Amino acid sequence: MKLIQYCLENYHEDVFEYLIDTLEIGIDDVEYIYRIACLMAVFRQDCYSLEFLEYSIDLDAAYKEQAKNDPEFDFLRDHPVFQELIQ
Repeated sequence: MKLIQYCLENYHEDVFEYLIDTLEIGIDDVEYIYRIACLMAVFRQDCYSLEFLEYSIDLDAAYKEQAKNDPEFDFLRDHPVFQELIQ
């Protein structure tokens, strides 16, 4: 939650670049990755949000169920890729 709060208060493109780089270096903390997906959804960054969500679900299928009811993904509910990920 501290990461999300910080980003909301200090929105900057560098923050997004840093978060996206975490995928490339192979960070495998599933909760961290899922929270980044939530953060990206809050900022209406659908492509990034879906990418992080897919990665978190690949690491732990339980996040599929969590995403179904997470209000932070309301923006993506009707997106076909989101629908595919939560099926």
